[in-house]
Amino acid sequence: MEIVASAPVAPVEPSQASPQAIADAYSGYIRTSVEHAWAFLGKLATARSPVEAFELQMEYAKQACESFVAESQKIAGLHEQVTRQRVMHFEGFVARLTQTTLEIRATRH
Repeated sequence: MEIVASAPVAPVEPSQASPQAIADAYSGYIRTSVEHAWAFLGKLATARSPVEAFELQMEYAKQACESFVAESQKIAGLHEQVTRQRVMHFEGFVARLTQTTLEIRATRH
């Protein structure tokens, strides 16, 4: 009995990075993780020997670890993109504020 890993997740486009996309990624990971855990428990319940149960457990642990690493990287990428967007917006705000301040100072002198 072999546990099949889910398909790799496609990279997220920069325009898709948002707090909602991050929440959706977390929720999707939790949903698939729970589904895989239930599937594993179903297969474990039908194991006929301790050796078979151990093999199932090793397969599940390997799949769960790989899935965790892949989803963590995806979610970290989303966090990075959202942070970059926020910093760029802040830089734009500071640039406008600085320009306005310089214009005010120029008109006073």
